[in-house]
Amino acid sequence: MDLTFRAALAADECRDLLYSSAPELYDYMFARGKITAQDYIAHEFRSGAGFIGHTIHTAAIADGEIVGVGAFYTRDQYPALQLGSAYEILRFYGFLRMSSVLRQASHAGSVIRRPRPGSVYIANLGVRADMRGHGVGSALIEHETAKAKAAGFEKMALDVADNNPRAQALYRRLGFTFVKEKRFEGREDSGVPNAKFMELSIGAP
Repeated sequence: MDLTFRAALAADECRDLLYSSAPELYDYMFARGKITAQDYIAHEFRSGAGFIGHTIHTAAIADGEIVGVGAFYTRDQYPALQLGSAYEILRFYGFLRMSSVLRQASHAGSVIRRPRPGSVYIANLGVRADMRGHGVGSALIEHETAKAKAAGFEKMALDVADNNPRAQALYRRLGFTFVKEKRFEGREDSGVPNAKFMELSIGAP
């Protein structure tokens, strides 16, 4: 299979791929009544702002179709991404619903924190269901790791749900090592799993 990679575009249809990366967390943050988490994901992705905006995502392409996507960002980008997500939540949900969404979205900070200096953080990594197990996720991470190393970064980092052993095994095969557990601090009945923080040392170029 020949894979190519490019920056994600606002017109790309990626909401289901992004949702698949953390469905419990996305439902907890964004599902409200008839509004699904996918509805909000599509909005923020198109906007280009925030942690789900297309501007920080890379798409993996096979036979002209998007088969995988992931976000890659740094410590310096984090404050602007926070502000971007808050603004898009206000635009999408309106003033009355915004505080509830922001409050629950803030709980994501217990399992997803600002990247450490010198690292590139990986998030929202999703692969099309029929392409899982074919090396798409690995190739996407390796592509971005090469870019990060060339830019002088020292580590790649991510958080993986502790109920996702398949993803954990993938990251270990790529050389990521376990650093620490992170406990989700939202509602106990949320169903959102705790996370394992993992890092890959890539050194200087």
